[in-house]
Formats: sequence, C-alpha cells, structure tokens
Amino acid sequence: MKTIIITGGNAGVGFALAQRLLRDESESYKIILACRDKEKAHVAIQSLSAPSNHQVEFIHLDVASIKSISLFATSFAETHSQLHVLFNNAGIMAGERRMSEDGLEMTVMTNHVGPTLLTALLLPVLKKTANSRIVFVSSELHNSGKKVSLTPEFYVFSPDMVLISELRAGGRGPEFDLNNMDGAILYDSMLFYRNSKLFNVLASYHLVKLLAADQIPVIAVTPGWIPSTGLGRDSSLLVRLIMTYVVSWLPVTRTIEQGGEVFFQAATSDKFQRPGERMYVNAKGEEVASSPESYDEAKIDALWKWTTEVLSSKGCAIGL
Repeated sequence: MKTIIITGGNAGVGFALAQRLLRDESESYKIILACRDKEKAHVAIQSLSAPSNHQVEFIHLDVASIKSISLFATSFAETHSQLHVLFNNAGIMAGERRMSEDGLEMTVMTNHVGPTLLTALLLPVLKKTANSRIVFVSSELHNSGKKVSLTPEFYVFSPDMVLISELRAGGRGPEFDLNNMDGAILYDSMLFYRNSKLFNVLASYHLVKLLAADQIPVIAVTPGWIPSTGLGRDSSLLVRLIMTYVVSWLPVTRTIEQGGEVFFQAATSDKFQRPGERMYVNAKGEEVASSPESYDEAKIDALWKWTTEVLSSKGCAIGL
C-alpha cells in the first residue's frame, strides 16, 4: 500500500486527486488528507467512501503555521514508516495583504515557505521509501509571458475596479524581489500569487539538485486555470461570484476533474520517476518547459537562501 499526503486535500483539485486515486484498481493507497479544518476533512472522507483496498485519513495541518507544520511532520514520522508521495497542493491567493502568525506575508507563507518546510521535515521518511516523489503545484501564471485576458465587454461595467487586477493575469508579475517578500513596498494579490507560483518551480528545481543522489524526483505541475477551486476564497464577494458564475464558463478554463487527472499522472506515472531531472507538467499532463526565469540558477539559489534564512530566524533550521 502506497502512502500519499495531499495538503489541502479536502476540497478542490486536491480532493479530485483523492477521488481519482480511489478509482485506481491497479494500486492500493493510504491517502492522508492534510488540512486545517477537521470538520470539512471528515465530511470529505465520508463522501469519498474508500473501497476496501484503500484507506483515507485526516491529519491536521496548517501550512501557514510553522508550529503546525512541525507538529504534523513529527506526528507523521512517529506513526508512518513510509511516504511514497508528498503532494504539496494547498494554496491561497490572499485578497489583501495580511501576515501569518509567524510574521510572513500569507500567500508567500502558505504557497511557498510552508510547503518547503514541510518537504524538508518529511525528507527522512521519503528517503527511506523506495520510489518516493515530491510534487509542487504551480501555475502557468508563474510565467510572465502567460496572460489570460477577459473580453473588453467584461470590463465595461467596472473599468477601474480591483476586480480587474484579481481576475486578469495580465498586469504585474511575477517579479522576483526578495526585498519585497512581505509586501511592505508594494502589494497586489495577483502579483504575490504569481510570485509564489514562480517560487514553487524554483524550489522544486533546487530540490532536484539536492535529492538526485537520494533518487527522489521532484515535479512541478499546473492543473490549468480552474476558477471553481476556491483559490480566491479570500477575495471580495463580487470577485468570488464572478469567478464561479462568469469566469468558469470561459473557454480557457478547465474543470476540477480535469485538474485531478493531471495531478494523478504527476503523482503516479512512471514517466515522471526520473530523479535528477527538472520536470514541469502542464494542464494536459505534458512535460514542457517552464518559464525562462525559472531556470535562472542565481534566482534558484537566492530564493533557497532566503527561505532557509527566514526559517532559521524563526527557530526552524532545515539543514539543507
């Protein structure tokens, strides 16, 4: 039986991945839904109705909290001897600038620092497990050349609203600026989301180098643009309504089920079991090149240095 951790697996594409794993008749899985909300996780588990050859359980995890991540990793290591897949799925796009309990900007903490720390703390178990792998969920928006423009008619009713910044990927970002990681100089929700998705690719590429000798592949994957995931749950009510009832019908969007299938491929396909190679998987499950910026070795190393130094300053040195 293979053990898979899915962060944020109680809803959205993470939940779709769990559903897809349970339909796999060729393998047995123990799926750990690592989530913040216990009640929502238990509702999700009940709705999954795992067949007898699979298991699903909940372990509390808040990837925006260093304390929670540390407790999760310790608890998991004490109760599990193997981890075949760590699927770093949980993420947000904060509607406004706010800080985590550890004093880090919430999007950067939730989408990058938290998953990086979780990965580092679970490495001992991953290294003991044959054919293990790590997956980071990124986005096509990590690429400054990727823009998703809505029709001009869509803007007519609110030409100057923040709504445009939140719903359109044209505009700022990503911008690699380690001096503005807290948003004190400039804050824009889409900018910080795009930055965090670039960070996911940069971090995965750094880990590829670190873990090549341990034979652990690291994969960055994007599910495509799926407005119905709840990613923008911290945005304004108007934005959330439009994301759900307007944007979701645009031809460039994908369904949660389609995203779940791409995640399933990233988590299980033998074609991605290639340690030491940088892999970026698009919304069609194809291995493609990530953004030119994501291959910048100086930025890969600089981000890792910043991340480890920040964690060390919070009393959580990861030793990588």
